[in-house]
Amino acid sequence: MTHPLNPQMTKAAQDGNLAELQRLAAAGAEVSFSGTDDPLIQASCKGHIDCMRWLLDRGAVVDRQDNDGRWTPLLCTAYYGHAEAARLLLERGASRQPRNHRDQTALQCARAQNHAAVARLIENNADEISFCHPLSDRVMQEVYNFPLRERVTLIRKEEGGPVEAMQRESFSSLDDLTGLRKAFAEHKRMGGKLEESDVFPGILNKARIIRKEM
Repeated sequence: MTHPLNPQMTKAAQDGNLAELQRLAAAGAEVSFSGTDDPLIQASCKGHIDCMRWLLDRGAVVDRQDNDGRWTPLLCTAYYGHAEAARLLLERGASRQPRNHRDQTALQCARAQNHAAVARLIENNADEISFCHPLSDRVMQEVYNFPLRERVTLIRKEEGGPVEAMQRESFSSLDDLTGLRKAFAEHKRMGGKLEESDVFPGILNKARIIRKEM
């Protein structure tokens, strides 16, 4: 049976009212329920990250679908451009695969709405970290592929546009490791399994030799 306080939970999630969510839950309201009125879906549409985190911590279904089975919390953050909210959902295991009423995945939805920051987050996974850098009239995208231990550099006219030029380089051939270290930190933050010795073996070996000689 649906709890009578559920509609108030929906409203509190829409408003980003964490204290009210907590009060209603203590009174017996559900933190997750089917349909568009689900609190996590509503909080995700608004980007209320504190409410989202609290709901997820208490068992909200991260891939809950609306009444039509077309919108999930991640699709909502992609459509409305809430990057940090999307990051939280991805960290909690949200699927990138569900499609909205236009048959768009979350990544396609973010791109269609010109939410580049959200698109980058969704495009990334622990094994393939991507950064975009503006050039004078182009965009350079660096993709660090950890299973292959290589960096792929792409030149595009605009972010997400057709590739005009591409270069592949192994990690071991990179002279400047600043970008790789940044990508490795993101790899670990997203739950990647590689260790520093897997990615920077030459650097670590050299450091050990130097210490031994001293």
